Amino acid sequence: MIYLLIGGVASLAGPVVGTFGLYFLLWQLEKTMGEFSEFRWLMFGLLLIVVIIYFPMGIVGGAKRFWEWIKKKYYSRRGEVYG
Repeated sequence: MIYLLIGGVASLAGPVVGTFGLYFLLWQLEKTMGEFSEFRWLMFGLLLIVVIIYFPMGIVGGAKRFWEWIKKKYYSRRGEVYG
């Protein structure tokens, strides 16, 4: 369920991104924190809270929403009809 929350449930790529992203993140935290590696779960919990608050549709859903915002800004600047 955590992989789905992080990656996003709205797309097929969400769980895949969540799985690989969390695996890499936890591995990287364990490697870089050294003797404080037991605090990686605290960092993981904080990341989970941030994603749930700011990206309710997951990372993939947030990326899609950001891409739509960029396209809207680009087309409105050029004077074209967005659609």
